[in-house]
Amino acid sequence: MPPPVRLPAAELAQLAIDSVEGRVFVTNNPDAIRDSFGLLIAMVDWDDVAEQIGALYAPMSKAMDRSINGLPFFTTMRVLHIDDLEPLNEKIAEYEQQREAFIQPANAG
Repeated sequence: MPPPVRLPAAELAQLAIDSVEGRVFVTNNPDAIRDSFGLLIAMVDWDDVAEQIGALYAPMSKAMDRSINGLPFFTTMRVLHIDDLEPLNEKIAEYEQQREAFIQPANAG
């Protein structure tokens, strides 16, 4: 497997938005990776790139019509570089705050 590529800032921001909005499933949880991407990870040689992987992700539109342990199941995936994981988490937190501030006034009255 080729090493993961770093995402440009704009793509990272869009991934954060899509993750929060439920359009993309992103995980680095070992159980979720096994359940959602197990078929794919079984077919890939991870030895040379394992330390460079921050998370796996896929568009929800590519999820199969069945789930495993309540998690979506995919036959496609993308690999997030480890150095993009912290910036992604920061962008997710930033977008969640902006979204909450936008929605909150509507619920106040």
